[in-house]
Amino acid sequence: MNYFTELPFLKFENAYSELQRLLEHKILTWGKQNQICLNSVESEPENYLLGSGSLTLDWDNAVQKSNNGSLNISPIKIKNPLTESDFTILCNQFVGSVFEDMYVLITSKYRVGRVRLMQSHPKTCLSWHVDNTPRLHYPLKTQEGCLMVIDNVARHLPVNTWWMTDTLKKHTALNASNQSRIHLVCSILPD
Repeated sequence: MNYFTELPFLKFENAYSELQRLLEHKILTWGKQNQICLNSVESEPENYLLGSGSLTLDWDNAVQKSNNGSLNISPIKIKNPLTESDFTILCNQFVGSVFEDMYVLITSKYRVGRVRLMQSHPKTCLSWHVDNTPRLHYPLKTQEGCLMVIDNVARHLPVNTWWMTDTLKKHTALNASNQSRIHLVCSILPD
């Protein structure tokens, strides 16, 4: 039952300041799902938002039903979705940045799908869900009250540490703090 394994990889302590620089210079903006994808498909090397959100479920157009005052949200399945293995090239915006160095490190060790920057706003939580691949996490910005929960085991992942997480089990992430939390999250594909 080891859902979190810390990995002894190189730390990239300037990644958060590099992200801030890219955002301030409007090279990047957060997408609707508060995500930025480091990699894309070959035909769209500039599209750092293509891999944002779910590849299979459309949460933006989800059906909301109310039963006796209780809200139920049902996402719509995406027809002909992209797959994790479609994301094979680093987006042009990251070439020459610390994120290219991180991408090179990750891809030298694993076969990867999407590599995303994921932002959680204060006082928010993801739905309880299962991913189809394990995920590698690298917290760029986090603080007390930011937790990942896998199969009811909660853990705070400290800034500038690498973690392999067993997201094949039911899990969520929550931000109970008063500041944003930002992780680099990478889908690890089978060999």
